[in-house]
Amino acid sequence: METDNPARHAVAACIAHAGADHRARVVAAMNPGAMEEGGKVASGFIDAMKSQPLALALVVCNVLLLALFAYVIRVADNNRDQLMEMQRETQKMLYRCNPTTCG
Repeated sequence: METDNPARHAVAACIAHAGADHRARVVAAMNPGAMEEGGKVASGFIDAMKSQPLALALVVCNVLLLALFAYVIRVADNNRDQLMEMQRETQKMLYRCNPTTCG
């Protein structure tokens, strides 16, 4: 018959904790984090762009095109807001001038 020995439980808990720490370190070493993976992708992209300058020019043109689209959409939105405000003012003036609403 075994007796409950607190020292034995403490040793078992210490061994389990050490095993968990070791497993966590092994998993961390085997699976690089997002920063390492992102660095590898960025490094590969830079290397590819060094060897293909035409591809780099294409990427730059695409980014500039997206910026142009964003600017055009913003300007169109501002113009639409101005036109809507002018239409509201015109509707108010027409409502005041309508003879059926004056009575």
